[in-house]
Amino acid sequence: MYKCVKGHFTNKEHDGKNCPYDNMSASELSSALVIDTEQKEREKYQAVMSGARSGALDSESKRAIAHAELIYETFRNSKVDTVKISQITGYPIEDLEKIKEYIFNNDEFLPDYDQAQTWDRLRKGNPIEADYIFLKHELLELSYRNQGYSYKKAHYLAEKEYNYAKAIKEWKDGNIKKKGSNKK
Repeated sequence: MYKCVKGHFTNKEHDGKNCPYDNMSASELSSALVIDTEQKEREKYQAVMSGARSGALDSESKRAIAHAELIYETFRNSKVDTVKISQITGYPIEDLEKIKEYIFNNDEFLPDYDQAQTWDRLRKGNPIEADYIFLKHELLELSYRNQGYSYKKAHYLAEKEYNYAKAIKEWKDGNIKKKGSNKK
């Protein structure tokens, strides 16, 4: 995976002169990323249907990280996702805006596939328990960061209270077992 001069992740290395995204307006870029994301989603579900493990992508793979970057770009450009998530979860829009800014617009973090999938489930109205743990974790981590803690310390303290990594792993493991249990 390569990053072009405009910051887009692409499958081919190039100098930026021939980047497919270079000459697009913001709305065209957003549409292209949504189309790319929809194509990736179709590929993901096709892989699941063909017997691949639940989720179709290893969340640490280059493909998953590239997919997360595309989804992150879509979320950054969305003006209505926090309103939808607020209506679904009951969380204040202001808190969701803080989480969104912290996760998706923070140069400290690389795109994370699991977090992208969590935000996507939340905005589509089909959250799982781990997604609520994610929201609680991020709000607590932000609180620690605002008190001057480093990311590492804030994350550690928030993880003790709301362990998103454990919750999402347990959900994935449970999902895999459920899907595999129907096989003869």
